[in-house]
Amino acid sequence: MSLSLISIQRLVSFLVTFSLLLGSIGISPSATPTATISHGFRGQPTNKETLFRTRVQLRQPADLQRVIEMSTNVLATGDDWALLVVDEAQLTDLARLGFQPRQTDTLGQLGFMRASLSSSEALAALTATPMADADADGLTDTEEGWWCTNPNDPNSDGDAQGFTDGEEVYALLNFTLPRSVRWGYGPPFGPPNAWPDWNGGDGDPNTPACNDGDYDTIPDFAETNMVGTRVPEETTDGDKFDDGQELFGITYCPGAPTSCGYGNYPRIEYWNYIKAAMPNWVRPPGDNPFVAAFPIPDVSVVPGSWTVERVTVITTQEGEMTETSNSYETSVTEGASTSIADTVTWNNWEEVSESVETPLDGVLAYQNSIQSCNGQGFGCYAFGATKLVSGVLGGVAFGTVAAIGAGACVGTAGIVLPACLLAG
Repeated sequence: MSLSLISIQRLVSFLVTFSLLLGSIGISPSATPTATISHGFRGQPTNKETLFRTRVQLRQPADLQRVIEMSTNVLATGDDWALLVVDEAQLTDLARLGFQPRQTDTLGQLGFMRASLSSSEALAALTATPMADADADGLTDTEEGWWCTNPNDPNSDGDAQGFTDGEEVYALLNFTLPRSVRWGYGPPFGPPNAWPDWNGGDGDPNTPACNDGDYDTIPDFAETNMVGTRVPEETTDGDKFDDGQELFGITYCPGAPTSCGYGNYPRIEYWNYIKAAMPNWVRPPGDNPFVAAFPIPDVSVVPGSWTVERVTVITTQEGEMTETSNSYETSVTEGASTSIADTVTWNNWEEVSESVETPLDGVLAYQNSIQSCNGQGFGCYAFGATKLVSGVLGGVAFGTVAAIGAGACVGTAGIVLPACLLAG
């Protein structure tokens, strides 16, 4: 009997624990995430002061599970979107991970409090409540505060094209558009100046200050809650362009024309090449703040810089020698830097020789071959490559040395040698 009671107590304990777990994640066993179906309110937000309702983009089926695993509170879902209730830390993570939070309102802006979300009726009412957009420009009043635009003026910058603040922001955040289109909308900031009063720098208490703690020309809350760029990093992707220059196509540079004068980018040492506007030589996708734009060197060699020249040919009794000179002289690098190539020269000598073998047959002593060489009675015989210089010659076979009576062998320099016969 006691064992049965213990078993019942364990079963009840298990069921209570299981129900608490289900309640903590806000999903009933039969709930399926489809359009306009509420999933309840899960977890304790890390920031209890501010809660937001936001709409995120789902690019693939697994994205919904990723959103749920972030402990967000799913109100409704569609084929490619989800409506969530999140705290500020979760909102920042969603923007950073590319879920593109849009139409974001604080719950207070929508007339709700956390305590009022305890019933399914309240969740359904929150889901159906339109976004708070006083000027109907496509940005919620909360988002206008992040972008430092006027929540009561749909065209805060007063551009002649009549683009609304929402049209400008959404075009700038659509990195699939050609940059000529994306940047053509321009920043959404409004009069009386082209840029907001960054960090209260103008000293006028009547001008609303716009917080830009990393000096990248994008308001900090717009960066963290919508764009997804990093604060306090002036350049999220680590290249030589600040986030604002890549987002808007231009950045705030009050120090022009001598330097930017705001933040660290563009750096003063690059001011001759990188000014307030994004240079045309930066190619997509390096023109958005999530892809580093490092230059691609364009190197071309000057025509004729390769030279191969035959300089000298020397002919000797042993054959022919040829000297070849090779040199690599110069190259040109086009772009924002200059490089000098070393000159390399080397010589290559080649010896060319030819050997000819000519046999000498029999005795080559013929009186009728005697020619007077110097008028002194000496005879000069020439056979192929062999020159014979002698006096009286007769009956001598080549390949031997023999005495020739009173004759003598005379060298070409006129030196008298012992009586002999020089044979090849």
